[in-house]
Amino acid sequence: LRGPIDLRWGASVYYILGTSLSDGKGYRLLNEPAENEVIQYPPLLPFFVAAHEKALGTTDYLDVAPRLRFSYFLLSGFYLITAYLVVRAFCNPLFAVFVCALTALSFSSYLHISDTLYAEIPFALVSMLFLLCHRRSDRAPYAAAAGILAGATYLLRSAGIALLAAWVVESLLRKRVRQAGV
Repeated sequence: LRGPIDLRWGASVYYILGTSLSDGKGYRLLNEPAENEVIQYPPLLPFFVAAHEKALGTTDYLDVAPRLRFSYFLLSGFYLITAYLVVRAFCNPLFAVFVCALTALSFSSYLHISDTLYAEIPFALVSMLFLLCHRRSDRAPYAAAAGILAGATYLLRSAGIALLAAWVVESLLRKRVRQAGV
């Protein structure tokens, strides 16, 4: 829980885009000579960075990055809890604990990305929350939350379009045309 979050490789782009949003410059790569606008990076993670920078009143990496690391620690914990709840819906509690323990101890798929500013942990958390809400989507608040969470997966990672599309198609198959339209 000490030190800054890892901003190597693609993680630095999310940080730079968040800083650009926080500074009111739009969705631009400030490290490029022309401060190019970009569209290939989904915006929700840069907004998360910008929210941290606004809350802290600074864009200084040495102040913001340790807070981002703590936030990712919390997101990672919430992800493991929601993953447990999803697995628990289909399996016995002991097996669900085993599955989540394997996930938590996996360096490549969990430990490394839980300490790097990548979209994987927030995406996984939002996907698990979607599945939990979707199971109860016969009630309106959960159906609305499932739709919002499906959209949020797309705003975190472009691959989230698959989850969003599946939710819309399932809504159409269940003859929930209004829900699919939303």
